[in-house]
Amino acid sequence: MPTKRTLACLLLSLTTACGTVSEGKAPSATLLPDAETSAVSRGKAFAQAHCSACHEIGNSGLSPLSQAPTFAGIANTPGLTSETLRPWLQDSHNYPEVMNFGLTPAQTGDLTHYILTLQQPDYRPPIQ
Repeated sequence: MPTKRTLACLLLSLTTACGTVSEGKAPSATLLPDAETSAVSRGKAFAQAHCSACHEIGNSGLSPLSQAPTFAGIANTPGLTSETLRPWLQDSHNYPEVMNFGLTPAQTGDLTHYILTLQQPDYRPPIQ
């Protein structure tokens, strides 16, 4: 049977390894990466690498290619959800032939997570 001292040492080593828990707060999120935050980061990186030449991928501004919708405009389409955005992104017929690429399911998920972060309750499209 472990002694109180052994249990106290074990508890101390666990809290030291996992971050300090004080006043009912969870340990630091930097120790365990949040899956959604990672998906958003990957989606933004993908957008920067593959989409930004034609689309404004941030929350403001105009797309470099005037025919290409902004990501914020897409994100703030009334009724848009993850369930409606994923199939729209995945269907390659949505893309002009000049893009000539498709998205894997993982890329679609990451891009969906990123685009949904651009939703704003008071969104107003930029004036062209």
